[in-house]
Amino acid sequence: MTAYKDEGVAYQRTVCPDAEATDGMRLTYTDATAHNSMFGAQWHRHGLSRAGRPLRKLVNTAGTWRIV
Repeated sequence: MTAYKDEGVAYQRTVCPDAEATDGMRLTYTDATAHNSMFGAQWHRHGLSRAGRPLRKLVNTAGTWRIV
């Protein structure tokens, strides 16, 4: 579940219409998938390579989902 220094993933964000959002717009990724927003929050993307040194204070959300 720990993030690693060199496993970052490049991404771009945009806004899109969403009827359930407070102002009718929601922040999303330009290449969004069904698992990017869950429980009302947008998840930060990480790779799964375990490259570089461990960053013990940061959580790799994708890695956490794989563990469960």
